[in-house]
Amino acid sequence: LDSDGDGFTNVEEFLAGKDPTDPEDHPPLILKLSFVKNTEIHNRISFLQYLGDVAKPPSLKITIRRDDAPKRPQHDLKIEDKIPGTEIKLLGFESRRKDDSGIKDALDGSVIHLIDGATNTKQVAEIKEKAADFVDRTIFLELDYLNTRREITTKTGQTFVLSPKPDSKEEQKETYEILDLTPNGVNVRDKNGKTIEIKRRKAE
Repeated sequence: LDSDGDGFTNVEEFLAGKDPTDPEDHPPLILKLSFVKNTEIHNRISFLQYLGDVAKPPSLKITIRRDDAPKRPQHDLKIEDKIPGTEIKLLGFESRRKDDSGIKDALDGSVIHLIDGATNTKQVAEIKEKAADFVDRTIFLELDYLNTRREITTKTGQTFVLSPKPDSKEEQKETYEILDLTPNGVNVRDKNGKTIEIKRRKAE
């Protein structure tokens, strides 16, 4: 039974310490939320070469390649430049040398630092070795509440809001931030900093 018609059974409200006769007093809506699926789009950035004085990073011309873009385009960039067609910016260059066991001229292990302006994710790419991999993850959630299913589409690092009704009062709204995927679903963080796992929806 749902005596107050707030979408939670009397048992759910009793177990959560809520009043089953008051429609304004109910457990968090996140208990009605489930993880449906996620999709991933990779955007790998390879560091190919650099020209100029490593003691003066702003003067360097740095060549990168977008490995997952059509035709794998290359671009020559300077520090603080944004990679065309993306929100990824070149933050900095770091000159490194790799010890090659006694060989006089050590191998070049220089790296570039990059940031995705859309998610504030930072990555490092090593010259001719390790590409930076910016993964665009889209998370699909579903709120099963009051006999309706509301789809929620969001991304890692973004926030989403749950509310009983579109015109709900501000204090009735719940705000969460998507953290990361888990084997069973996805982790979110509430406004108090608590981490909550949203479980994968059971097959019907």
